[in-house]
Order: sequence, then structure tokens, then C-alpha cells
Amino acid sequence: MRWADLKRWGDLETQDKVNAVAERDPDFRNFVVGKHVRLPIPQTEVLNNPNLQQNPGY
Repeated sequence: MRWADLKRWGDLETQDKVNAVAERDPDFRNFVVGKHVRLPIPQTEVLNNPNLQQNPGY
């Protein structure tokens, strides 16, 4: 639920907002805006399906 709330409130859109969240929640200290919003597609899926492209940043 926390992830959905932070995303909905826009707290993951800029590094300044993420830094403010990280002060309260140390789990977000390594969060990178633009990269950690999406998960990587498993490499086996990318290799087996030429129509797939890996999410940016992975």
C-alpha cells in the first residue's frame, strides 16, 4: 500500500521528493528516479521473445 500511496501522491517523481521520503523511510535511500519505478523484465523472457525490450535503466 505504501508504494501505491507514494506514487499517487507524486512523491516518487523528483529526486528532491524522494530524498524527503528517504529521511522518514531509509528503504528509499537507494531509490533512483526513472529507474526504480519499473521492475526489470526477466532476462529469459527478453531472450525468448524478440518483441520485448528491457525496461529503461536495466
